Amino acid sequence: MPDEQACGGERRFLPSHPAHPTVHQHIAICPQSGVFPRLGELWARTLYELLNDIEEKQRELTDRHDRMVATGSYAGPDEKKSTNEDMKRLKVELRELLLTYGTMLGVCGNVAALPDPTEFHFEDFHEVYKRCTPNGILPTVYGSFPGPIDRDLCVHTAPPSMDPFSRLIIRLLKWLSKKPLFRRCFNDKSTRERGFMTRGIRRTTHVITCAIVPLFYSASIATLYAVKPMTIRLAIIPVFLLVFALSAIFLAGSSRNEMIIFMSAYAAVLVVFVSGNISSP
Repeated sequence: MPDEQACGGERRFLPSHPAHPTVHQHIAICPQSGVFPRLGELWARTLYELLNDIEEKQRELTDRHDRMVATGSYAGPDEKKSTNEDMKRLKVELRELLLTYGTMLGVCGNVAALPDPTEFHFEDFHEVYKRCTPNGILPTVYGSFPGPIDRDLCVHTAPPSMDPFSRLIIRLLKWLSKKPLFRRCFNDKSTRERGFMTRGIRRTTHVITCAIVPLFYSASIATLYAVKPMTIRLAIIPVFLLVFALSAIFLAGSSRNEMIIFMSAYAAVLVVFVSGNISSP
């Protein structure tokens, strides 16, 4: 039985795919989108088949990897060679399927505003679709199972790492974008539907960090200059070092080695200042 999809006062029908009921809800065929009225039902069926093939290849790859881990060193040379060849073949086939799927979504994006269905499995698609415009452009994607594909290594990679400060800013912006008072400040479709650009957020937080660091240096030196008793100075320096270390982790996402280097440099600056202040008449 075909599922019934109501949009814009008209009713269209598209056979529901048993393995992808949520995807069927996401791939809208409303007249305003212009995608499936132009490209036809065959396009939707092709997308469904591609999704099926992608999931099947992913399962095969996972099963083959689990089998390889289970056998471990007990497998013979021929079995190891056969398993490695199968893994390489499955990775190449999976990559080609993902690239084809991304190309098809890119073609859809050239003719109408259709969000990537894989991005809205757990979102209210119809709420997002209301904000679509017929002139929108969908950037080409290469699947999201769970992240972007690395074409050179043919493996799934996680989203780019980001420091906690940038993640906090992104969460704050997403929260503001849902508020009616600030919604008009986020009119860009790509910002609303595809998420905030990590490069721009990271650049902004770097600028903020560059402004905070010298201010913190100046404030710490001014505090040490104002405090005359040496015992209080020696007690304040560890507090400054602790605040500096926490800031390096939170603002810059520094690793353990980087944090030790930064703390050593900062401690050296404080020690030099205190020593010079003591020796001065």
